[in-house]
Parts: sequence; C-alpha cells; structure tokens
Amino acid sequence: MQNKIYVFIAIIMIVISIFFISFGIYLEIENKNFDLVKYNNEKIFVNVDNNNNLTDNNNLTDNNIIYNESKDVFNYETFDLTQKNVLISNEIKDKYNININYGSTLNNYSVLNYSVNALLDEQKINDALVNLRKNLLLYPSNMEPEFRKNDFNLTVNIVDSFTDDNVTGLTYSVDKNVTIIVAVKYPFDVVFNHEFYHYMELLIESKGGDYGAWNTLNPFGFTYGSVNPELSYTNNFNYDAPFVNDYAQYSDKEDRASTFEYMMSDFKAICMNKDSIVWKKSRYIASTIDYYFDSVNANTIEYWERYL
Repeated sequence: MQNKIYVFIAIIMIVISIFFISFGIYLEIENKNFDLVKYNNEKIFVNVDNNNNLTDNNNLTDNNIIYNESKDVFNYETFDLTQKNVLISNEIKDKYNININYGSTLNNYSVLNYSVNALLDEQKINDALVNLRKNLLLYPSNMEPEFRKNDFNLTVNIVDSFTDDNVTGLTYSVDKNVTIIVAVKYPFDVVFNHEFYHYMELLIESKGGDYGAWNTLNPFGFTYGSVNPELSYTNNFNYDAPFVNDYAQYSDKEDRASTFEYMMSDFKAICMNKDSIVWKKSRYIASTIDYYFDSVNANTIEYWERYL
C-alpha cells in the first residue's frame, strides 16, 4: 500500500497573543509526500466575535477534575503532577483510542532524520495534554471511531522540541498508521489542527475523494510551488487574498491545511469574510468533509464552520 509522509515544520512567534503562520516548503519524492513548513514572524489582524468563544460543556478543560465514560468524577488534588498526567493521558486514550507518548519514552526518538528533545517537564506535559484534550473536543465525538472503522490508527507524540529549532511538528503516515508529533515550544492549536486536517484528508482520499475543482479558486495561471507574496493575506491583510499565507502556495494540500487553521481559530480573520476567496475555499473544504465523513452531519454547524 502506498506510503505517504507529511512533514510539518513550523516557526511561530506570538504578537500580543495572536499567532498564525506563513512560509514553507513542499517536496514530493517518489511515492512519499514530505510536508515541511517554516514560519516567519507575522501579525494577524482579526475580528473577534465573542459569540464564537469555545465553551466546554463537559468541563474537560478543568485540570482539577477528570471524567470517565460513565461520567464519574475523580477529584485527584492529592495526586502529584506525574500521576495527573497519566490519568489525563489514559482518559484521552480511552475516549478516542489514540496512542499518546511523551516523556523519556521519546528519548533518542527521530523520524526521517529529524531528532527530538524529549519533554520531561511535568507541567509542560500537563499543559500539552490539556490542550490536546481541548482540541479533540472541537471535532465530532464519533469521528475517531470512523477513522478506526476505516482501519486508520493515530498516535500523538508530544515532545519538547526538535534538535533543529526550525521544526515544531510533523505528521507522517505509513499505510494507515498515522503519527502526529507536536513540539510544545510553539502554539499547540495551530500545529495540531493543521496536522489533524492532513489526517482527515487521508481518510477522504482513501474513500476516493479529491478536490478536483480546487484550482478554479486560484488566480488564473497560478501554479503551486511558485510563491507570490502579494497573494498572501498575512503579507498585505487584503480580505480577498487568495491564500492565507505564503506556505499555502506550495501545494494544494498545504493550501487546504493552512486554510483549515483559520477555520479552527478562536479569532475570525477578515480573509474569512463572506464571499472572499479564502471563505470560498473554506466552504469547499467544509462541504468535502461533510460528504466523505459519515460522522459529520451536513445539518450541523461544526466548529470549523462557524465563520461560514
């Protein structure tokens, strides 16, 4: 079965707590796709809609309590942080059937010659696990069972950083065994949701799906791999820019994954305004997910559809 590898490399800096991404490289080598991203320092102008703030009805983001499938509440104030992290990790594993690795188990770990520094700080591990749990809540609860039904398996490896400071995360797949690696040195939400979209697109492709009309949304004569900074929202803040950032111009897959980050953001960028090109691309992504995922109801406004 064809092997696909998507590697995501990112450098992100936060300006007044607002973050986004911009630059990258895409390579396709034989039957393996390498997905590489590098970030520039950018400032994003956004419109904040307080009605779109994430609310967690299950209180799962409260680090003082934990819920199991029967909704029993465990108060574990007496546990030390290491034990709390084990409980949260196990909770995520039990709920989503996702393998999670962190700590010394990832000492000397490397992928495609990219080595990592293991995350040993229990507080940073705790922050990452809580963040992972929060982000997974943004997706339909029956989405992960659908992945399993289609023979996909997901592992999330949480690391401190890569030995190459330019690398913040990567996703790679061998057959349908998919691994997402997130370095906590950079904003978790941006990296994870970008990579999780790649995971979603793998399932879409496995069902014979594609984005055959995608290029019709790009400027006439545009070819992926040739970057024109004037076409990127993050360079000119033009609401009708055809790409959210320079990296989106490297391939159609990175265009979609980069756009998806904006769809998942807590803040609505003006490039997501109705009838803009990025809005139209977002609608195309959302409708494709609706069509190919049985776990997504077209009559339900999913988290990534709030701005559509």
